[in-house]
Amino acid sequence: MRATATKRSWKQKFFIFAFICAFFALLNTGYWFFQTDRFPIQRVKLIGDMAHVSHQTLQSVITPHIQAGFFSVNVSKLQKELLLLPWIKRADVRRVWPGQLVVHLSEHDPKAIWNDEALMSREAILFSPPLTDIQSLNLPRLHGPEGKHMLVWEQYLSIEEKISSLHLRIVTLELAHRGAWQLQLSNGIQIKLGTQDVLVRLQRFVDAYQKALSQESRPIAYVDLRYTNGMAVGWATNTKVSNIRK
Repeated sequence: MRATATKRSWKQKFFIFAFICAFFALLNTGYWFFQTDRFPIQRVKLIGDMAHVSHQTLQSVITPHIQAGFFSVNVSKLQKELLLLPWIKRADVRRVWPGQLVVHLSEHDPKAIWNDEALMSREAILFSPPLTDIQSLNLPRLHGPEGKHMLVWEQYLSIEEKISSLHLRIVTLELAHRGAWQLQLSNGIQIKLGTQDVLVRLQRFVDAYQKALSQESRPIAYVDLRYTNGMAVGWATNTKVSNIRK
C-alpha cells in the first residue's frame, strides 16, 4: 500500500512539474511571438477610392498602430480612429499573414449641404468635414431646424421628382421654423409653397410652367403658391405682380 501511494505521489509531482514547464514554455513562446521586431507589419494595403481623404492623413492615423507589430496591433482601435475622420463612412481592418495589414475604406457620398455647416449623404447621414471642403462643393443647399434634416431631405427628393420634367434643379430648399417651405430653382425662380399641400401646390406650378411660364421672355423672380386655387408671379425686371388663377 505504501509503495502504491508513493508511486501515485511521484506521478502527481511529475504532472505538476510538467504543467509548470509547459506553462513557462507557453509564456516564453507568447513573448517571442509578440516581439515587434520578430513579426513586424511589413506592408499596409489600402483598398478604396479616396477622393477627399489624403494619403498623409491616413498615414498619420495608421502609422502609430503598426509599430506594435503584427500580433499586437489593435485592429479594433485603429478601425474606430479611422471612423473618426469626417469623410470616412466605413472602415474594416484585418491582419493578413505574413506581416500585412489590409485596410478597406469607403467615403461618404455627399448629396447636399445642410445649414451651410455639414454635408448630407443619400441616407440622410450628416457629417462635418472642414468648411473649406463644404464650400468647394456645388451641391443643393438645404436649410431647416435642428433635427429636421431627414424630413427636409425626403421633401427634397419628392420635389426633385415633381420638377424632373422641367429640366430644372433645386438650388436651395428651406423649411422655416413655423413649417413653411420655399425653394429656389436653377433658373433663379424662387417658389413659396407655404405649410400645407406642398406637393399639390408645386404641381400647380409645374403645370403653369409647362403651359405658359417657360415661354415668358421676362425673367421671373418668384412664384407664390400660397393660394387655394392660383398663384402670384413676380417679375425680376420690375415690381409688377401677375395673379394667375385656375
